Amino acid sequence: MSLSAIIMLVFASIVLYGGLAYFLYIAWKKRR
Repeated sequence: MSLSAIIMLVFASIVLYGGLAYFLYIAWKKRR
């Protein structure tokens, strides 16, 4: 696995988990 592929994978996971956390935060804020 090349370095660029690892960086891309890390970046993709950060975006994915960031979006999930943001969605949960918005849903939690709306519920209150």
